[in-house]
Order: sequence, then structure tokens, then C-alpha cells
Amino acid sequence: MEKAPRPGIAAALVLEPFGIYTPTKELIAFINKSIIEHRKTHGKDDPFGFRNEGELDYLVYKLNNHKYKTDAYLDNAVHVSSEILFYIACRHPFLEGNKTTAFSTAITLLEINLKLYVNPKLKTKYKLWKPADEKESETQGKTMEIIASWAEGSNPKPLKERLIEKGILGKTGREPAEQDVKKFIKLFLREYIVE
Repeated sequence: MEKAPRPGIAAALVLEPFGIYTPTKELIAFINKSIIEHRKTHGKDDPFGFRNEGELDYLVYKLNNHKYKTDAYLDNAVHVSSEILFYIACRHPFLEGNKTTAFSTAITLLEINLKLYVNPKLKTKYKLWKPADEKESETQGKTMEIIASWAEGSNPKPLKERLIEKGILGKTGREPAEQDVKKFIKLFLREYIVE
């Protein structure tokens, strides 16, 4: 694993042996700090800082040590982004802005990996679909709220309903497990990829 020799945001990425990019802890913290600073321009006075910095260390370690599949480029890219989204949204490493940081970082890495990893390997032109209007953006926000509510244990029912709707839980009455939520996140992120 080596730091990517690229300018800008790519300099804060780790280039894995199979050519996929993963974020550094510093990049994730920078995205969170930028979100907190942006909120201040809208009258919010959220503090920047870590609630549990070890969660970010673990996420970066996990991404850097994952055994990526040699021929599953799109799956690898979605895996990186789904792990980012899950761990930041559900483990809350920051004092504030976890859901926004989770989504922003996941989408940023997905876009980078599509452009610099998936498309060159598969000779495709995958890109990200952008919400066309406020209603579509609200749906994305609601999905993030549902995932976070499940993680907090405050309201798991909406996520359970979505998992049943997507066929992840089947018709069982069992409660969603971590692997179920990760499958849902992968489906959620794949909805943003278009060719």
C-alpha cells in the first residue's frame, strides 16, 4: 500500500495493491471538518472533533487489509464505499456530522474508484447519478436517517421494512443484523451508478 502520487484529494488516498483507492483517516476528518465549517455559515454551531477516533482507525485498517477480489472491480469499489458509509453512519466517530460525512465520503470514494479503477479496468464509462431534485435528495437523507436510527437502536422498524422490501430479510420476523444492513447499503450505493 502506498500513498497515491496524485495532486489534490487523491493525495489523501491509499492506493491498494489491486489498484483500488481507500481513504486515509486524515481525508475523512477533513471532510467532516469541512461539513462542520459549512454548517457554521448556515447558523449552526456544531463542534468539530472526535467522539471515538479509534472507529476511524479501525475503518482505515479494515479497508487497507481487506482481500479485494482480483476480477470484481465494481464490487470492490462498492465494498469500499459501503464500509465507509456503514462505519461512519453507524459507529459515529465524530461529535457531529456523521451521517453527512458518511454519505459524502462514500460517494466521493465511489466516484474516484469508478473513474480511476473500475472504468480503466473494465473499459466502461460508469459514473454517478446525481439527484435531479430536492425530493430525490430527501429520499437519500431519509435512508441515512433510517440506517443511523437502526445503529442507535432508537427505531429499527423502518430499516427492517426496507430490508424486507428489498428481499434481504425475506418474510422472517428476525431483526436486521450487521451483514443485512451492509447488503442494503451496497444496494443503496449501486442505485447511484449509471453507465
